[in-house]
Amino acid sequence: MTFSLSQVNQAIVNSPSQTGFNLARPNLWSMVIPLCPEVAFYVQEFPLPAINLPAAKVSSPFVRYPVGGDKADFGPLQVTFVVNADYSNYASAVKWLYGTGRVDSYDNMTDFLNSVGSPAKVSEQDLHCDIQIVMLNSGGTKARSVVFHDAIITGLSGTSHSTTISDVNTIVSTATFEYSHYTFI
Repeated sequence: MTFSLSQVNQAIVNSPSQTGFNLARPNLWSMVIPLCPEVAFYVQEFPLPAINLPAAKVSSPFVRYPVGGDKADFGPLQVTFVVNADYSNYASAVKWLYGTGRVDSYDNMTDFLNSVGSPAKVSEQDLHCDIQIVMLNSGGTKARSVVFHDAIITGLSGTSHSTTISDVNTIVSTATFEYSHYTFI
């Protein structure tokens, strides 16, 4: 089935019941981050990461030809969120980050896991969680979910502060996560 540009533009402006289209929209989604729930509530933006499956090369007597790869490369998940007034969501992301890297103490991992209610016996795997993004259709109901398996925080951008800004602005930060893979469910 082929659609004209004007049909697609009408579908963007009108509801699905008027056009028969139900297009994905970039502002209809929610996110769940079990080890950092304060961040999930304030998330404003994220790009769906790239997936690459580099081809393997098989040699023949004359040429090397590509075959399907065996190991996928997934780009990092980067989540931009608004920092709340008491910085508690930023602080919880810092605490998770410190827990993964033992920044100032060997107890950083244990302290973090105890703060999120993990069992007394802790391991590296407890620092990972599945991050879920629920994509909503134009009617506001769940269309599909994306699960980032075994995610761990690997970076947190700084925040910018200035006394010269005259407008009321919000402070934002970007958290970066690595994960084993993601799946659509």
